[in-house]
Amino acid sequence: MRHLLITRPPGYLLNVRPEDLDAHRFQQLIRESHERAATDSKSALSCLDEALTLWRGPAFAEFAETIARSQAVMLEQLRISAMEEKVDLLLAIGEVSQAIGQAEALNASEPLREHPYAQRMRGLALAGRLNESLAVFQSLRDRLDMELGTEPSEELRQLHVQLLRHEVEKPVALTVGAISGTPPGPHYGQIPLPSSNLVGRVNEIASLTNELGSHRIVSVVGPGGVGKTRLATEVASRLQEKTQLCWVELADLQDDDVVVHAVLESVGMHEASSLPALQRLTSTIGERVVTLILDNCEHVLDGVFTTVQSILAACPNARLLLTSREPLRIDGEKVYQLSPLAVESRDSEAVELFVDRFTSAGFTSAALDAVTMDRIVDIAQSLDGLPLALEIAAASAAELGLEATESIAAMLGLDAGRRTPSSRHQNLRNLLSWSFDRLGPDERDLLTALAVFPSRFSISMAEKLQTAASVSLVDTRSTLASLVRKSLVTVNVGPVIEARNHRLLNTVRGFAEERLSSRPEVFYKFRRAHSEMTIDWARSRTEKIRSGDSKEGFISLAYSMSDLRAAYFWARQESPDAAASFVSSMQIFAIHHGEYQILGWAEEMIGSGSVKPPAAIFFMGTNFAIRRGDLDTAEKYARQAIAAAETEVERAFISAGLTHCLLVQGRIEEVVSIGEKCWVVAHEASDYLGAIIHAGTVAIAYSYVGENSKASEWVQRCQHMAADSESILIKAYAAYFVGEASMSTDKDLSLTELSRAYRLATRIDSRFIASISLTSLVTLRARLGKDVSAFDSYHRALVSLREGDDRTALWVTVRNLIPLLSEMEKHDEAYILYAAMKNSRSAPPVYGQEETLLESVIQRATVALDAEALDMLSERARTLEDEDAFQLATRIVSSIDTSTRS
Repeated sequence: MRHLLITRPPGYLLNVRPEDLDAHRFQQLIRESHERAATDSKSALSCLDEALTLWRGPAFAEFAETIARSQAVMLEQLRISAMEEKVDLLLAIGEVSQAIGQAEALNASEPLREHPYAQRMRGLALAGRLNESLAVFQSLRDRLDMELGTEPSEELRQLHVQLLRHEVEKPVALTVGAISGTPPGPHYGQIPLPSSNLVGRVNEIASLTNELGSHRIVSVVGPGGVGKTRLATEVASRLQEKTQLCWVELADLQDDDVVVHAVLESVGMHEASSLPALQRLTSTIGERVVTLILDNCEHVLDGVFTTVQSILAACPNARLLLTSREPLRIDGEKVYQLSPLAVESRDSEAVELFVDRFTSAGFTSAALDAVTMDRIVDIAQSLDGLPLALEIAAASAAELGLEATESIAAMLGLDAGRRTPSSRHQNLRNLLSWSFDRLGPDERDLLTALAVFPSRFSISMAEKLQTAASVSLVDTRSTLASLVRKSLVTVNVGPVIEARNHRLLNTVRGFAEERLSSRPEVFYKFRRAHSEMTIDWARSRTEKIRSGDSKEGFISLAYSMSDLRAAYFWARQESPDAAASFVSSMQIFAIHHGEYQILGWAEEMIGSGSVKPPAAIFFMGTNFAIRRGDLDTAEKYARQAIAAAETEVERAFISAGLTHCLLVQGRIEEVVSIGEKCWVVAHEASDYLGAIIHAGTVAIAYSYVGENSKASEWVQRCQHMAADSESILIKAYAAYFVGEASMSTDKDLSLTELSRAYRLATRIDSRFIASISLTSLVTLRARLGKDVSAFDSYHRALVSLREGDDRTALWVTVRNLIPLLSEMEKHDEAYILYAAMKNSRSAPPVYGQEETLLESVIQRATVALDAEALDMLSERARTLEDEDAFQLATRIVSSIDTSTRS
């Protein structure tokens, strides 16, 4: 026994051969049973008996719910299937009584598993106990109706009818693979046994099974690595009881002419004959009820077409299930498009698959904390939920760690944990190279060119790219259609923006980009063409926003962020001045849609020294600094923006950044002085967007210091401009300004206008106006007490603003919350939020009516709370960072129940 235990750093190794393990021996005996079932039922039964005697309790015992869960579940399912197969074999050799007893025992442990009921029904009928057989069906029907509200399967219902008609014959042992009297060859015919459990695909299994019941030929089509073969094996295993099955593996074939011979070999036809191969095949199948599964058809489609067409014409009861990258395009074919696994969240199927394989490879499930799970979600998303990629990544991550596994480029070279007969399924690069090498010259050129699109693209964009790069294909559209058929380009069947319904999976794009970059001159040409095309397109969309068509502009630009990002980085590398001009043109979109990345590019340019920033760059930097609460920097950028402006009209528009900054600081006189002058300039120049912003800012400034008559004058200007404009953006701005400036004088008007501003802003996807409107709206609703869901709205506003990290708006929201908490006599919560706000360097100053209101809140708190409590709250507030204070406010709002709110 000494050789079994090996001592080596850092501990001990138990050197056990696979054949010495019960689990391995069990699966080996099951396979032997399957091989013998076609020719010797008793020998097959003996193998099953030996296999089942190896079970002496649950698989892997105490590890069955932890590191060995997937293997334990798989072995348990194999055990139950083996018990069912044993009953079938007992029936086949005439051991009816024993078969009935074992089927009944199976039903006792698996009361909803239908096949043992069918076995009992057959066995009882063969034993002359027809009434008892019918009673078994009725008991199952009652149980399913009571517990699940469903009916027995079609198979059982048909058996029930056969029993009523006395048509049940003695069952024959299950034959898988060989259809003729000759057993299949060693690599043909039999369904491949999966090496691991199937994760997800429940809906796909049911749907594909139904399609096979309705169509004589079904082709499972999808990109390489999506799991077509694995799905086919699962569906085939569920069809074994209803039809003879024959698996035909075509992956290693090199010639279309040998397809028919591979099918002949799989059905067990080995004898020499002078008859043509197709005639021998169709004669062998004849009128048998059989399902042929032809796996990996894409590279020998002509041979598959000829063979399948002959089978369909001459064999009326034959059905065919094909797996391929592209459809066969034959009459009667039902194409079943298999998509990658869903990957929206931690609970998605793609993440579940990764975790299952990750833990099976030795990683402990206890270490799957929130940070690790988020990283796994990122990996799954970068791999588009492609099962093969996820399997490879999980095996690699168990060896190299998650951090080293996150790069898609690295993924293309991974080969961990995948040893398969077909080399192209061992790693992603092999798989993609195999597909790429079989493309025509035009298909290769277009596929590599499309790698410059980081996201979805339209057919017209693909055509424009070729034109911009001075590259011409014979027919871009037909070539693109061919790539779609071959599952190298995917198509989104749902709603899309600007017909952008094509894309490359990230794995395919990474491979294509490698091929493109290997030709530097071509790579440069296409990257430049994409950048210039995107920049021109983006400018046209921003012009639409300025001219009033803001809905299409915001949504289209947001949908194209990945293209904008790629274009910016390319322009920054090739021409910093062009990059600055591009970012400047994005100012309205970046500010209103809350695209902090674009605002960050602007601030990078200010500090880089590589370009002389135009006024718009400083203007964007101003807005970015205001949102993070850095008002000193914001004011500096705002004044630099005004100095850099080239015209009086531009200077008036850019001054909105300064008035916004001054308004937050409470410098009302300066706001009014600058705003009134800039409004005149903008209005006379017909710059209505600039005019509405300045008019509204002045109206709010007057209202904050109680000069309501002057505020009303500017409110009326906003209303007149909105009435004369078709722009939804201007109407949304006007509604916000009217609502905000009227909060202290006409609360009903304010409530109506703020609600309208939020609706309009949401409609055009202006996140900036939506957030400031929502901030004011929830505060007003809570003060009026007209909406018991006001605190739910506060919660939504806080969560939304935290996601955008708009610190200024967050502090304004917290500031408005404090008096409401005080009115509800929640003095400790009101006091600590107030103290945290006063301690924060990013919180805007409080002035005017708000300052008076908050002072009264603190006075009430000091009366209600004793000195010790106040000291404790003050000390705690000093330890709170901004995000801590925002989280605290969110928790406070969440804890207020509906009855208290009302």
